[in-house]
Amino acid sequence: MTDFDAIVIGAGNAGLSAAAGMQRKGLRTLLLERHNIPGGCGTSFVRGDFEFEVALHQLSGFGTEADPFVLRDTFRDLGVLDKVEFVEEGEVYRFCVPGEVDITLPADIPGLIHVLSTQFPQEADAIARFVQLCGTLCQEYYGVFPRVKRAGDPGALRKKMPEFGAVRCAQLSGCPG
Repeated sequence: MTDFDAIVIGAGNAGLSAAAGMQRKGLRTLLLERHNIPGGCGTSFVRGDFEFEVALHQLSGFGTEADPFVLRDTFRDLGVLDKVEFVEEGEVYRFCVPGEVDITLPADIPGLIHVLSTQFPQEADAIARFVQLCGTLCQEYYGVFPRVKRAGDPGALRKKMPEFGAVRCAQLSGCPG
């Protein structure tokens, strides 16, 4: 198969993004998918009168025009930002066991902490620390990755990894390390 610069196996969200990104850069790309439709977890199927969403129902990490985040940049890089209508959600998840628990999580971090801490007051400190750790990891990852991507050095991210090792994780969160 010397007619291709790259072969992508799987036309899920990652495969579609990778293949589209390489094609936009001028690479001859072959995208292979064994299912009869592309999209992976971004698809749905019908059984009788019901349509079931496989998994993808929400994207986070999009940001705003004034403060874009990684997905907005990715969609812009792929040339599809102006072809998709996005709807901002106020709630991201609902967990319900009838007669036992019914929790709806809001899309904002302070609201998420408030709802979980109200439902589980004995875990309030741990919830706040965990969410802070998640935010720190996200900021560190997405703070480094775009700079490495723009630098065009595939090995640069690997060189930066010691800065984000277990010692720093333990200092931030009290996690074992």
